Amino acid sequence: MRIKAVIFDMDGLMLDTEPLYRVAWQQAAAESGYTLSDAIHSRMMGRNTADSEQVVLDEFGPEFPMDVFRARCQALETAFQESPLPKKHGLDELLDLLDSRGVSKAVATSTHRKIATPLLAATSLLSRFNVIATGDEVTNGKPAPDLFLLAAQRLGIGHAECLVLEDAEPGVIAAHGAGMQVYIVPDLQRPSAQVSQLANGTFDSLTAVARHLESTSLGSTGDHVTQTIATYNLIAPDYKLTATPEMRDWEEKSMRMFSSYLAGKRVLVPQVVVMGEIRVFCPL
Repeated sequence: MRIKAVIFDMDGLMLDTEPLYRVAWQQAAAESGYTLSDAIHSRMMGRNTADSEQVVLDEFGPEFPMDVFRARCQALETAFQESPLPKKHGLDELLDLLDSRGVSKAVATSTHRKIATPLLAATSLLSRFNVIATGDEVTNGKPAPDLFLLAAQRLGIGHAECLVLEDAEPGVIAAHGAGMQVYIVPDLQRPSAQVSQLANGTFDSLTAVARHLESTSLGSTGDHVTQTIATYNLIAPDYKLTATPEMRDWEEKSMRMFSSYLAGKRVLVPQVVVMGEIRVFCPL
């Protein structure tokens, strides 16, 4: 299925915030006399605030001072956010690739909008996305599919034509439940074998995702293909480039052939050139 939109998680996928959140949550718990282990933290990753707090209450019981913990976490997180947050390696490269292919982009984050928007703006990411869907805008957070369904609705693109990029298990489960393709880019924790089976691929970095997508069918079809053919034929009418209806994407080989033609290098081209999913009829 062709990918017309990519939906990005934020924390741990685009921004390297999860280690900071872990420190904040563990410090806040310690100040109240509780030990919030890495194992407990891993169950909180990818979830909205209410669900994360429920994980803590399930672990420590109803006597846990949640109001104090919440306020201290917020104070520590705000202090961390006063400094520029690091972007994940390969993010800008991936966004540039998607822009060059005309692929729509969305953010679907469990973080509330009042927090997510400033973070994205401070890292020059806000303007790079068509839409944003945040945890306070849906009734059910990840692993329910609501957040991704909202993002797709705002993009106006079918679920099966969306690719989700996630680092945490709840997000992978949510994307799969939404009927979308999903790639895992693990952050602090590798996904379980069971969750990995729900994904269409697992990559070590966003750079690796970009390399993979370079050879993948991306963007919209139809008018773009027609316009490209029309442009070629306008520049060189005697080249008479035509394409079959099942054409999908223009690849480098196509460009090289046309450049050679314009340079006067009358390369011998068979009547039908097959390039991946492309079938181009090129009479000279």
